[in-house]
Amino acid sequence: MGFLIGITGTVLLLYSEISAVLTVRDLDECAWSGEPTPRELLERQSMWAIGFASSLRPYMSSLGVAGILTGWLVACIPLCSVLADFGMSEAAQSTDCITSMVFFAVLNTFSFAALATGVAWTCTRPWAALILTMIALWANLAQMIMSPFFTIAWALASAGVLVYYLAEIPESKEGHRRPPGFFAYAEPRSRGRASTGTGTPQSRDTEGYV
Repeated sequence: MGFLIGITGTVLLLYSEISAVLTVRDLDECAWSGEPTPRELLERQSMWAIGFASSLRPYMSSLGVAGILTGWLVACIPLCSVLADFGMSEAAQSTDCITSMVFFAVLNTFSFAALATGVAWTCTRPWAALILTMIALWANLAQMIMSPFFTIAWALASAGVLVYYLAEIPESKEGHRRPPGFFAYAEPRSRGRASTGTGTPQSRDTEGYV
């Protein structure tokens, strides 16, 4: 049961974040081409790509993370009963067992969610991807060390880095558009005519992403 709940949460999280990534990439393409933003894209933007003000993304992503955490808890907490079957009844009945399983589930949830989200945003918002990947790696380190002090330090450092990103990094700002060519493999090519900068139009007869 825990596995199914976790998979459902993962699907919700990935669907939400990938939808946001694709919407932002399309918005970037419109900005580069100078063409008017289609109405369909504006509707997608309102659902996925205006941060916490989006109509769907915050709720679906949060529900996905909650599902992943619930799946881990459902899978891990019964392990305390397994200890009793192996003659370790004292360990199974102690609060330390439940606490350890909750600690394990929370760290694994945040680690996986941050890593999955970071990978999804790699091609579009590299700073966000880097920060989320670092948070995931630190969570894994906290899990290996199993120290409450290190975990608190990880939580505070992660919160500080996220606040700095939202306050100082340009790509986190509403309406930011990534410059073309920042990642060569992610640069879109649209149908139409584009100026070469010398007054001569240059044909672009392919459509999609490099």
